[in-house]
Amino acid sequence: MRQERPLLPPLPPPPPPLQEPEEVAGAASMDTPPRLPDPVPSPILRHSPAAGSTRRSRSLRSLMADSPSVTFAADIRSASKAESSASFESFRFQRSGSRPGPSPSPGPGGVARSSTRRSASERFGSQRDLRDEDARFVYINDADRTNAPPAGLPDNSVHTTKYSVLTFIPRNLYEQFHRVAYVYFFILAMLNFVPQLGVFTPAAGILPLAFVLGVTAVKDAYEDWRRHRSDKTENNRAASVLVDGVFRHKPWKEVQVGEVVRVVANETLPCDMVLLSTSDPTGVAYVQTINLDGESNLKTRYAKQETMATPPEALAGVIKCEKPNRNIYGFLATVDVDGRRAVSLGPSNIVLRGCELKNTAWAIGVAVYTGRDTKVMLNSSGAPSKRSRLETHMNRETIVLAVVLLLLMSIVSLLAGIWLGDHSDELGIIPFFRKRDFSSGDPDATYKWYGAGAQVAFTFMMAVIQFQVMIPIALFISMELVRVGQAYFMVQDKHMFDAQRQARFQCRALNINEDLGQIKYVFSDKTGTLTENRMEFRCASVHGGDFSDTSGGGGGGGDDDGHSVTGVDGVVLRPKTAVKTDPKLVALLRGGAGEKADRARDFFLTLATCNTVVPIVADGPAAAAARVLEYQGESPDEQALVYAAAAYGYTLVERTSGHIIVDVFGTRHRDHGSSRHMSASQKELGDEDARVVRVGDPARTNERLEFAGNAVRTAKYSPLTFLPRNLFEQFHRLAYVYFLVIAVLNQLPQLAVFGRGASVMPLAFVLIVTAVKDAYEDWRRHRSDRAENGRLAAVLFPGGQFLPTEWKHVRVGDVVRVVADESLPADMVLLATSDPTGVAYVQTLNLDGESNLKTRYAKQETLSTPPDQLVGAVIRCERPNRNIYGFQANLELEGGSRRIPLGPSNIVLRGCELKNTAWAVGVVVYAGRETKAMLNNAGAPKKRSRLETHMNRETLFLSAILVVLCTLVAAFSGVWLHTHQDELELAQFFHKRDYLSHEKNNNYNYYGIAAQIVFIFLMAVIVFQIMIPISLYISMELVRLGQAYFMIRDTRLYDESSNTRFQCRALNINEDLGQIKCVFSDKTGTLTQNKMDFRCASIDGVDYSDISRQQPVEGDRIWAPKISVRTDSQLVKLIRDGGDTEQGRHTREFFLALATCNTIVPMITDGLVSKKKVIDYQGESPDEQALVAAAAAYGFVLVERTSGHIVIDVLGEKQRYDVLGLHEFDSDRKRMSVIIGCPDKTVKLFVKGADNSMFGVIDKTMNSDVVQATEKHLHSYSSLGLRTLVIGMRELSQAEFQEWQMAYEKASTALLGRGNLLRGVAANIERNLHLLGASGIEDKLQDGVPEAIEKLRQAGIKVWVLTGDKQETAISIGYSCKLLTREMTQIVINSYSRESCRKSLDDAISMVNKLRSFSTDPQARVPLALIIDGNSLVYIFDTDREEKLFEVAIACDVVLCCRVAPLQKAGIVDLIKKRTSDMTLAIGDGANDVSMIQMADVGIGISGQEGRQAVMASDFAMGQFRFLVPLLLVHGHWNYQRMGYMILYNFYRNATFVFVLFWYVLYTGFTLTTAITEWSSVLYSVIYTAVPTIVVAILDKDLSRRTLLKYPQLYGAGQREENYNLRLFIFVMMDSIWQSLAIFFIPYLAYRKSAIDGSSLGDLWTLSVVILVNIHLAMDVIRWNWITHAVIWGSIVATWICVMIIDSIPIMPGFWAIYKVMGTGLFWALLLAVTVVGMIPHFAAKAFREYFTPSDIQIAREMEKSQDMHDATHPEVQMSTVARA
Repeated sequence: MRQERPLLPPLPPPPPPLQEPEEVAGAASMDTPPRLPDPVPSPILRHSPAAGSTRRSRSLRSLMADSPSVTFAADIRSASKAESSASFESFRFQRSGSRPGPSPSPGPGGVARSSTRRSASERFGSQRDLRDEDARFVYINDADRTNAPPAGLPDNSVHTTKYSVLTFIPRNLYEQFHRVAYVYFFILAMLNFVPQLGVFTPAAGILPLAFVLGVTAVKDAYEDWRRHRSDKTENNRAASVLVDGVFRHKPWKEVQVGEVVRVVANETLPCDMVLLSTSDPTGVAYVQTINLDGESNLKTRYAKQETMATPPEALAGVIKCEKPNRNIYGFLATVDVDGRRAVSLGPSNIVLRGCELKNTAWAIGVAVYTGRDTKVMLNSSGAPSKRSRLETHMNRETIVLAVVLLLLMSIVSLLAGIWLGDHSDELGIIPFFRKRDFSSGDPDATYKWYGAGAQVAFTFMMAVIQFQVMIPIALFISMELVRVGQAYFMVQDKHMFDAQRQARFQCRALNINEDLGQIKYVFSDKTGTLTENRMEFRCASVHGGDFSDTSGGGGGGGDDDGHSVTGVDGVVLRPKTAVKTDPKLVALLRGGAGEKADRARDFFLTLATCNTVVPIVADGPAAAAARVLEYQGESPDEQALVYAAAAYGYTLVERTSGHIIVDVFGTRHRDHGSSRHMSASQKELGDEDARVVRVGDPARTNERLEFAGNAVRTAKYSPLTFLPRNLFEQFHRLAYVYFLVIAVLNQLPQLAVFGRGASVMPLAFVLIVTAVKDAYEDWRRHRSDRAENGRLAAVLFPGGQFLPTEWKHVRVGDVVRVVADESLPADMVLLATSDPTGVAYVQTLNLDGESNLKTRYAKQETLSTPPDQLVGAVIRCERPNRNIYGFQANLELEGGSRRIPLGPSNIVLRGCELKNTAWAVGVVVYAGRETKAMLNNAGAPKKRSRLETHMNRETLFLSAILVVLCTLVAAFSGVWLHTHQDELELAQFFHKRDYLSHEKNNNYNYYGIAAQIVFIFLMAVIVFQIMIPISLYISMELVRLGQAYFMIRDTRLYDESSNTRFQCRALNINEDLGQIKCVFSDKTGTLTQNKMDFRCASIDGVDYSDISRQQPVEGDRIWAPKISVRTDSQLVKLIRDGGDTEQGRHTREFFLALATCNTIVPMITDGLVSKKKVIDYQGESPDEQALVAAAAAYGFVLVERTSGHIVIDVLGEKQRYDVLGLHEFDSDRKRMSVIIGCPDKTVKLFVKGADNSMFGVIDKTMNSDVVQATEKHLHSYSSLGLRTLVIGMRELSQAEFQEWQMAYEKASTALLGRGNLLRGVAANIERNLHLLGASGIEDKLQDGVPEAIEKLRQAGIKVWVLTGDKQETAISIGYSCKLLTREMTQIVINSYSRESCRKSLDDAISMVNKLRSFSTDPQARVPLALIIDGNSLVYIFDTDREEKLFEVAIACDVVLCCRVAPLQKAGIVDLIKKRTSDMTLAIGDGANDVSMIQMADVGIGISGQEGRQAVMASDFAMGQFRFLVPLLLVHGHWNYQRMGYMILYNFYRNATFVFVLFWYVLYTGFTLTTAITEWSSVLYSVIYTAVPTIVVAILDKDLSRRTLLKYPQLYGAGQREENYNLRLFIFVMMDSIWQSLAIFFIPYLAYRKSAIDGSSLGDLWTLSVVILVNIHLAMDVIRWNWITHAVIWGSIVATWICVMIIDSIPIMPGFWAIYKVMGTGLFWALLLAVTVVGMIPHFAAKAFREYFTPSDIQIAREMEKSQDMHDATHPEVQMSTVARA
């Protein structure tokens, strides 16, 4: 028997006597307890014999008898409670796989346990020994040794390609000639090369085969090139490989067997790896094998505990594994990590290449198979090739054709033999059969004659060649093309599209399409083929009872189905799949008693626990507040059973390798598998997952991994990279590439139309202008960077001194000192401040735009220690991220045993300023580009105007026109050349014969007609290039810049109260402001002022809202809040005199809660009157400021706040309250709470929050009358438009407080999942509250809001209000701002279940249809208003009922959404954008509006009280909502009208010039000779005509501001796209054709029989076209000023001057031409004639349109001219609403 290696070394005590094998077998069969199911680890018990003894098995019972630490399950049940507990703890300890200290020796029996998992494959056969010759040896962390010869292991690169550059031609031809038909035709082609058999010319004989081979080769080359590209991408992906103790990035192709690789969540595995460790303490990792086997369910894999405890860089050992094979479900190996014992490995310990790591932060493994040895590559072979039956039958007919061909050839050759025999004597004189060679001296010589027999054979062969097409070679290509076409239509067939799965039909085998029409038998699987493979729980038989009646049960969509649970963070978790339940069974589970109820509970607990399903919590739909709980498992049956258990109240919410958590009717139960198991969110991160910062020691901090320096670089270029990078960025515009290609073509001698310099100049001009602008902007960024990096900071140096250091030299780990009003150089954790309690105040204006002061704290543990003595402390913090509101870290002081938690309140960020604090000291944790400010330094998503999008359509039309013109010229040129081909030797420009050359047949600049046609086409492209205007892009940018300037300088958009001007943050969508159809607005801070005033309160069920009792604060008080509050006299009297009554105590508790439950910082300044102090309450929320000011007005004055306590002046007496805990407000809980240590030594919990959140945690059994009265008061406050908050409290016992403190400390020290854990702690303490009362705060409307909304509605703009307030509050504000009117019919959808929501939507649709049928006149129809809340939106977006919501909303005039979350706002905007072409605008002022602003076509931010997050994410920003009216109705209208006209004008003027050139080409033999000089052609669109259109597009106004504001209906012109559409484009093109005809033919006909030269005529045409297009522009100008006059007439003068200068240059071809022609009267007459004739159609159309079919704009314009706008008696003009576009 072979000696086995023991698990542990031999022990000194001798082993007990061994039993015989039979005894062992018997004992094992009787006594072995059942093994726990996988994946729960079970102990593996082995005996360690003495050295040299033969190892034998031993009975488990005997081993248990010798080991006191192991107890049978029966012994546990029978033993005493203490013994049971001890034994169970020992059992859990042994399973944990690790010990707290050094491993102790085994017990007396020499027995030890190894916590090693074994899967079923390991237990049955996986642990057989591998022979060395059959195994691969992998040395961990030693790739060189692993890959040393003779191993010959492949690298990790993969190659799926078939060819290389060298092997492509021979190998491809070899593969193609596997087709016998190709060999057949190849032989025929070769025979045709034999002189005696040459029927066709050699080229004609080989061409068909060459074509087929070439087409197939190109297809194969393209497919292989795609494979090459895919391989290159795959092989160059980055993997994190352990090199010299540090994980470094390395391409996949360089990964070697034996290397240790680290993979993070959602990354793909680069090779087959054995897991060494994972982020889970128990070694669990989840992988998705969808790329391997197509399954999307998560698979569980494990790392061995033997490798988990050792850091990867210190791990050494050898893995002995099987050689590579295709079995993806099997793996045999052992790992030896300590040289003494081998631990078995199986399929559950290996992760394969192509899998993705999921729900696991990271995993580390050692590569065992790479490249082509990986299992996925060994399995990457295609399906077996199939051949259609039709193609098989086709071979039969091909053989028949071959027989027919053979018969024909035989007949021909036979008849040829007979004919030769009959005419043998005549062959000497018959053509083609000159038998005798008369030119030879030999009388017997023959001429190409080999005898009759040979001639018969030759005829047979020649007949084969002649009749070869009998077997069609093109048939193979035709069949392939037909099959591709058939496959395309099958794939595109909408009847075979699965909308549910979004899956199209797939045609994976192109060669058997026709077999689909011959099927006789269908063999089908059932599960997943005939069925959906979606298992649904239908019924159950529990304890003999049948529970199959689900007709009255839940699960259909209600909230009462037991299907949703609340997570530890307070967020609702809703299982993804709903299950219908049996009401009787639910009742039995919830309230039943007896054995039947117990068995039913055991039944569902079994369903929830007896599985391997993994619960995954994911975000729900964008607008849903709940999160989705999805169960992932390998079996759909298991998933269905777990969903059923959840529906009946047993919800599996968490699974690790050692425990699961089941929510049983709202109560969490945890089943432990190990005492050391804990959830992933509570584990501590190692150094590889956290940033380790050593305080005061930047050298050691940056030793292992060099962190980013503190220098920032916002510049894009350097002197070396500017030119190439700037050109690269500019040439991303396809138009620039187009003009570059044209300029390059012009450099070719054969295509040179213009001079080389002239052709490059326009593009060079545009590139240089843009480059200069970019260089200037980047120079400013460089200068700013130098100033920023050169600022000085005080850094702690050895010796304890702070010395000035430039910011760019600050490093992570440095201790920095900042004084008051200084900016922070980096992100720092506070260590100490000038305040004894560690408080520091910072202003984050540069970071998030908020001017309010934020409070930050230094920990008490570091506050009392000098900074130089903190050197050596270690901070472990999260890696750099963009979240400026989150931070998680721990601090370990040197020599300390406790980790101190750090959070967002302990870090100060770069860019903030220190305020009201003398100094602060901190340690740098993030520097330079890793600071949160730099990581957030990204602009809003780029938007593109609709006008520019439509412009691309016209650009394509212009391109088509250009191609047509070029094609016509090239075709006509070819015809002309063919007609005059005999005259080209003497024709100008076509010297076909080169008489200067001595060689015969030498041509001069002539390459044949075909080449000349191609040259002419390309030359025509060069000549007509300006058909696509290059200057249009520059013109649009300049126009937008000018428009933005005037919008910014508009004093009517200036807000004096906040001293803010209008901001134009996105220059590329100015014109979109003129096409808005739908406005989405926030309420608070957008429609209202967001300046809160405390108005009333409900305390202990008593309403204090009587305005008659309210009066200013009386009395001579020392403390005077800056915000004045009117107080209720009755309430003041109760506070002062009723302290002993119960109502008085409740009232004082109420205002004490207002003064304590907040994060307000009091700033005390001297008042105007001596002895008076003015308190300015600084806080992040205006609501909190109002509440604290109200508390101060009633005598509870907050006067001081530190990190550990607050001081409140209570009715003139200062009292100190210790702040023992604080749970800040978050959007999930919608409340905040504070735990206060009161002066009377009691501990109280004060909570405030929204009513829908607070009433869920109020104890309604206490004072139910007070609760009902408060709810009634809240409803009345909301109806008045007030914002409401509910206040509650609870007194905590010492035990409750200590329990909370332990839970809070544990949650706050976790690095991962800290937020969820803290929310769970808050939810546990915020319960059973006593209701104190509620508050009402007024948020007044902004000035002009009702009038603004009315104007917008008159302009045809729908206004939607999306708010987070209560429905009553929102409706009240809607009436106040005239959004809602009494004439409107309100449709209210306020549902609390899916079913009721569905019914409400159906009822709403019915009402809309009914009202539509009543009123046929759109003007007289009943206005509708839709009011919907956030809960209903959750159900709508969850159940894909958006289409119904859209149908209702689009029919309503007003939509009001209440209680909506930020993502729901974006979802509503997206609802309209996806389903209509309407332009949308979103306006808001807070961070909760950012997603909505970025989702809309145009986003506007309000500079309000909630910071500048909305402004920084917006396209435009302003101070008041009312400014929206002049912005849209005035500037939006102007911008759209001007930009639309400018684009059409640019198309018109360039097309006119091109058509003039085209007409000239028709009269020059299509040679593309131009009479207009090349410089005039180049300067036409850059200088001659560019400036006027830019100035007019900036300054012209079709209507005055007063008219546009007086008649909002005029805004509809932009909505109807009247100023830019396809019809106008066609008219413009027709106008340009007419004007080009006038410009060309009038001078042509006048000078036709004269001796005028081409240059003079070209100058006349140049001046004519410039004058005409400028007169055209002048005719369309509405408002003239001196600038307009200067640029229009100045452009004509400038053109004249340029033409004269060009003709004054002697080297130019038209020297002195203009001076000759200008001296004649005919020249001036022709200029006048061209102008008059050219403008007649435009003038006539303009006059006809304005007099007979005027638009609203033209009517208003005439009204401006003829009537006094100030005349109060003139009638209103009814504007048309009918689209004219």
